[in-house]
Amino acid sequence: MIRIKMFRFYLLVALASVTPTCLYAGTPHIITGSLYNSDHSIPSDGEIHFTAFVQVRPGEILTEASGGCGYEGGSWWVEAGNFTTTWTVGEMLVVGFINITTSATGILTYSITNTDPDPAPAFYLSPPPPATPSPTITPTRTPTVTPTPTGTYYAKGQADFYVDDQCEPPSEVDDNLGNRLEVGDLLQVIYSNGEIDPPNPANPDYIGGDDELFGNYAVGVDEQGWLNVGAGEFTFAMLGRALAEVYIRAWDAGTISASNYYGETGVYELDPPPSAPPDYYLSSFSTNNSKPVVLSTPTNTPTLTPTRTPTSTPTVTPTSIVPRTTVMWYGSYCTDEILSPLQDGDLIQLIRSPDDTITAPDSNGMPTGNALLANTTTYHFPGEPEIGDYFWGDYWYEEENYYVWVRIWNDSDPGAATCYWDSPIYPATGLEPIDIDCSGASTNICEPTPTPTVTPTPTPVPPVITNITRSNSSSPVGNITITWNSQAGAAYDVYYATTLTGTYTDIADVTATATSTVWIDDGSQTGSHPASVDQRYYKLACYGTSLYSSDTVGEYKVTMYSSGSANSLTSVSLPFVQYATGMNAVFGGQGHTGTPAIPALSDKLNKFDPTTEDFTIRFWKSASGWVALGNTEPVTLQADEGFLYTNSLATPQNIWFVGKVAPANRSLPIRGASGKAQLTYVGSGYPVPVSLGNSNLIGSGFHGSTITGLSDLIYEFNLSTGEFDHIAWYKTTTSLWMFINPGTSFGLEPGKAYIITNRDNSAPPEWTWDYAKPYSQPPN
Repeated sequence: MIRIKMFRFYLLVALASVTPTCLYAGTPHIITGSLYNSDHSIPSDGEIHFTAFVQVRPGEILTEASGGCGYEGGSWWVEAGNFTTTWTVGEMLVVGFINITTSATGILTYSITNTDPDPAPAFYLSPPPPATPSPTITPTRTPTVTPTPTGTYYAKGQADFYVDDQCEPPSEVDDNLGNRLEVGDLLQVIYSNGEIDPPNPANPDYIGGDDELFGNYAVGVDEQGWLNVGAGEFTFAMLGRALAEVYIRAWDAGTISASNYYGETGVYELDPPPSAPPDYYLSSFSTNNSKPVVLSTPTNTPTLTPTRTPTSTPTVTPTSIVPRTTVMWYGSYCTDEILSPLQDGDLIQLIRSPDDTITAPDSNGMPTGNALLANTTTYHFPGEPEIGDYFWGDYWYEEENYYVWVRIWNDSDPGAATCYWDSPIYPATGLEPIDIDCSGASTNICEPTPTPTVTPTPTPVPPVITNITRSNSSSPVGNITITWNSQAGAAYDVYYATTLTGTYTDIADVTATATSTVWIDDGSQTGSHPASVDQRYYKLACYGTSLYSSDTVGEYKVTMYSSGSANSLTSVSLPFVQYATGMNAVFGGQGHTGTPAIPALSDKLNKFDPTTEDFTIRFWKSASGWVALGNTEPVTLQADEGFLYTNSLATPQNIWFVGKVAPANRSLPIRGASGKAQLTYVGSGYPVPVSLGNSNLIGSGFHGSTITGLSDLIYEFNLSTGEFDHIAWYKTTTSLWMFINPGTSFGLEPGKAYIITNRDNSAPPEWTWDYAKPYSQPPN
């Protein structure tokens, strides 16, 4: 239980307890066990689905996707505290498993004990059932009567869906809707009661009657380049259903609003587990279910109309210019008389012009006032030297109203060429290839070799640091990598210091070869490895100049407390501004993962939820990294916010954070509400300590008083008690910070987080803390 310590003489404040473990309906209790296939192999991650319930309460269900539950690496676990009804010792837990790859199933029954984690016996799935032939499409069928659900457990199943494997390449596939099937067209997998209900425009997904949408998919492309209807799979939950029937509706666009037509397959009956469902291959769409859709304006809502035959193909009126144009060019009868002479490998340029004007090249051989679409080279057809045909290439371009021509150079490099030849200019009309014949009239220009443009030496500019990372999960652990924007050929000085405001030493000279450069601190140049120090800072400069990087970056060690037993808490914040705020980018491979890898045995992190004023946004260190636990909050960490870290080990852990030193004052919004106190959980975003007197809290809006009970408060976390019970307030009669606990005095320290209580003593009640930067600008 994490609490903000209260005193009975407080008259104006009522604060909610801060409790990262009070997230369940009942008492937290992990039940876990090992799972094997029938051949004693371990099912892969993602293959296992399960449904768990207490035998006397079959209506309360947890799955592998529920909060506190999961499967990974041969271990499954269920958080019994997440059942709606509180569990008791001796109740029977029923867990039904299915391997969605092999369709093997099994049901485990286990008596709950008071051991936590509660070890269930190892369980083996039944052998996979024999393969079932693919069903035959029946366009019309008698609806199957669905029996009343009995409450018997059914696992999950899956089905794959494809165009039949006899279809042609994409250019020849037709969806039988009067239009070509295209990549990205919308597919809906729909649950049916035996009949296909027509689309209902009043439904956001256009699902009619009592049908249910399983999921939306898109036409994809397989490895051979053929169209694949629904590249993937879907699952259907069978609990409470004795029969599942599905069909697929296809629309001739990526969205329903953009569609003109749709078509449907027949209805397919999916046998319920535990008899395993096979993969269902759905062949091309039936024509007798195709119906035209009239799009209304302005909302483009499709409605049904019987005025058009479903399979008719809309008439397309060609225009002189179309958006999709394929340009193919080749030469015929290109003899030595054209270009002195033409050789294999000579450069060909396809050039685009908005009008029918050909312009000369610049001194580098590039077209002037026009766009270069493609470069290719000449290739002589072998075996026909007397004809002299050359194949040049093809190009696909999507635009309207433009012209193209071909320019040939008598060398692969325009800088070394002495002549070039321009073809006539052609309008890019239609989908047919453009054949360019170089035997006809042409312009043949031979000039001295163009003089290459001399690029002046760039003026040195200060480097810009773009990232700092720490190798946390690969050997060697703890190396620091710094990346910056650079100028190719320029040299840079790398400086480092052991404290932010200490003396910086030039330890490396790095010459850039590209526009981005990296340097790694492995300890060889700094005299000690970065993993052996508490903090270290870096900056850059152009070699031999005072053109320093505008930012300074660094690393800082924060120790996660342990009282000598598992699951001790530390109130933590980030001492730097992050280049990347994702949880795994901030922590990398740092943190402890339990054996088995389940939340109850691993490190956890709780973020403060301001809506509940509790630490209910949770994450845990899994075998694959930090993941959300029972919530959908984005997995990000920002400077200036606090979080509670649970150390699952019985010994302290060191966590190194890296990032950019804050270059300016930090602005932290402090929550307020009229008529009641509000909590804000804040971090100290600077890698140096700041006293409360220098924090500018009072200048920003923190309201003091003559007595404790009327002042705003700031709380520091007490590691030994696991509570926010170190409290400071501001006494206006003496203009001094006071501390409630005898002998307690604290300031704002790097890597720590604090709670501020705003008692609504100002108008408006919310205010912004302008947290003053405690070092010069910039710190170099």
